[in-house]
Amino acid sequence: SFVQSVTIPDTITTIEYQGFFRCDSLSSIVLPTSLTSIGKEAFSMCSLLKSVKIPEQIATIEASTFSGCEGLESVVLPSSLEHIKDGAFKYCHNLNGVKIPNGVTRISAYTFYENSKLENLTMHNGVSVIGEYAFSKCTGLKSVSIPSSITTIEWNAFNGCKGLKQVSFNGGRMTIIQDNTFCNCTS
Repeated sequence: SFVQSVTIPDTITTIEYQGFFRCDSLSSIVLPTSLTSIGKEAFSMCSLLKSVKIPEQIATIEASTFSGCEGLESVVLPSSLEHIKDGAFKYCHNLNGVKIPNGVTRISAYTFYENSKLENLTMHNGVSVIGEYAFSKCTGLKSVSIPSSITTIEWNAFNGCKGLKQVSFNGGRMTIIQDNTFCNCTS
C-alpha cells in the first residue's frame, strides 16, 4: 500500500477488523473524536506508523490492534480505556513509554511482548493482573514498580527482560507469582 497519511472524518464511529492492516507506508493517522470502536488488527503491521492518539470514547483496544507496528514510538491511551486485549502492542519495537489509564484492571497476555525500547512503564494502583508474557522480551525495561493492587503476575510476564535491574513490590494483595515470571532477566 502507498497510503502515507490518513485523517479519518468525524462521521466515522468504527474501524473494523483489519481496516488498515499492512498499510506498509502509513506513517501518520488522525483518529476522529467520533470514533467509539477499533477492531482487531485494525492497524496491525503498519510498520511505519510513528504515533497514535486514541480518542476518549474508546473503552477497549482489541487483540493485536497495533501488533507489528515496528515504527510506533508513542501512543496516548484515553482515560476512558478499560481493556487492552491480548497482543495489542506486541512487536512494537520502538515504543518507549506507556501510561496505563486508571480504568484498566488487567494487562492482558502478550500486550507489550518484545517491545525492546520500552523503558518507561506506569501502572496505576488498580491493575490487578499482569497476564502471561505481557512484558516478555522488553529488553529495554530497566525497572518496574508493581502496584499494591496486583494480585497475580502470570507466567513469563517479564521473561527475557534482559535490562531489568529493579522490581519494586509496593505491598498489597499479591498472592500468585507464576512460573518463570522473571526468568532470563540477566542484568
